[in-house]
Amino acid sequence: MNTDGMQRELDLTGIVGVDIRKGRGNLRPGLPSIMGVPNTNRYPGVLTDKPEQIDFQTITKAYLRDSYLSRSINRYVSICFTREPEIEASESVADYLQRRLIISAYLNEMSLRQWFRVVFRDFTLYGNAFLIKSRTTQLSRVGQYEIRGQRGVIAGLFPVPPETMRPIMDDTGTRVSKWLYTSTTTGRRVQREFPAEDVCHLRYNPMPSSIWGLPFIFSTIEDIRCLRKLEESILLLIDKFANPLIHVETPDLTGTGDGIIEDMQVIANAIRSMSRDGVLITAPGQKVNVIGAESIALRMEGYLDAFKRRVFSGLGMNESMIGDRSMEQKDVELDRILRDQAMDLQLQFASQVEQKVLEDLLMEAGIAESVRLCFGDPDPLYYAKHAQAVSNLYIANMITEDEAREMVGLDSMENRDYKRTYVFRAKVPLIQEQAKARASMSGLSTGDSDQPSPDSKLPKSRLSDKTAREPRPRKRD
Repeated sequence: MNTDGMQRELDLTGIVGVDIRKGRGNLRPGLPSIMGVPNTNRYPGVLTDKPEQIDFQTITKAYLRDSYLSRSINRYVSICFTREPEIEASESVADYLQRRLIISAYLNEMSLRQWFRVVFRDFTLYGNAFLIKSRTTQLSRVGQYEIRGQRGVIAGLFPVPPETMRPIMDDTGTRVSKWLYTSTTTGRRVQREFPAEDVCHLRYNPMPSSIWGLPFIFSTIEDIRCLRKLEESILLLIDKFANPLIHVETPDLTGTGDGIIEDMQVIANAIRSMSRDGVLITAPGQKVNVIGAESIALRMEGYLDAFKRRVFSGLGMNESMIGDRSMEQKDVELDRILRDQAMDLQLQFASQVEQKVLEDLLMEAGIAESVRLCFGDPDPLYYAKHAQAVSNLYIANMITEDEAREMVGLDSMENRDYKRTYVFRAKVPLIQEQAKARASMSGLSTGDSDQPSPDSKLPKSRLSDKTAREPRPRKRD
């Protein structure tokens, strides 16, 4: 779906486009204005279920500061968006939903692809993604569908960070009645309550007793913290022992102790003033030891590699994907664990967008049709290998054609479709040409010519079946 430049303007033509561009009314509110004036009323419910076990601010700091984590999350987003998500529905319904999502993305000053990526990144990083609905009464028709709602129709879906949202439970404490938004990004503290029906909360792997989703990187945060502490210790070790310490033992040759301090001070001054590759000349009986130059300090490589493997395993990556070592041929393809994790994120994200976003847009237009949000395969090479393996089974007569097409996700082929296949368009004409060439070289008819047979002087149509079947009598010598 192209949302750039002129195409975006064409998509918005006739949909109160003038009001959108001028920002009139509440159709283009922007995030600060939809929050409005801070609400000072007391909450009818109670703020509960604070996610102390999931510190969103810590995850944000880790994402901004740790290269392993940020690279992993960005890679998951990239491979999950190998192509733009498509809406699987009838043509008119798919066009209607596409227009509605384009309007929402346009109000966020984003393209539709960028809007999807922002929401999916929060879903992947935090295990939670929030979309606040902004409603308008100025939008009454999209495409061929009239839309209406009791409090106005949805104009925009604005992503907000999960750390800014807190649930307000009802009096029974069993259901979320409102969400409290708190932000200080504009330089002042802004708070606003939103009804639960105006907040889309997308969750990944939620626990049965919790409101919040559980990010898949949650168990890896501690491993990353331990790895960074270990690296910090290695840095301190390098900084301390990069220049080895020199220990000089000066014996008391007189037995009186006189002159020892003076001799040691001379040697210390000489060590301070000499260059790193300099040579220290001492008197007889003086012993010089260079501490740390014999590699007798603690070896940290094994500990570092162990924690790296733990971090990579938790992120679902390997060393070449993170950039820790050069890429080898066997690492060109995605690992199975990475593909499985990416597909799990895609499936859970798509199912919740269908239920909490697309269904609301369909209800406003009175459309009773099931739709699907489809992502591309995160590893297109995996599908090619799978199709090749299935083709080999079909060639070996182990499965039928219908079974082979079903295993690769294709419908059965109709009879009229065979003439458009490679075999009929390339192989069959080649075989026919080869047969004609062999027939002309042997002086025989190819079987598809209208010329009479050389064994008969009559036209082919005048020969009877009996004459054609009876053999010619042989001539006697």
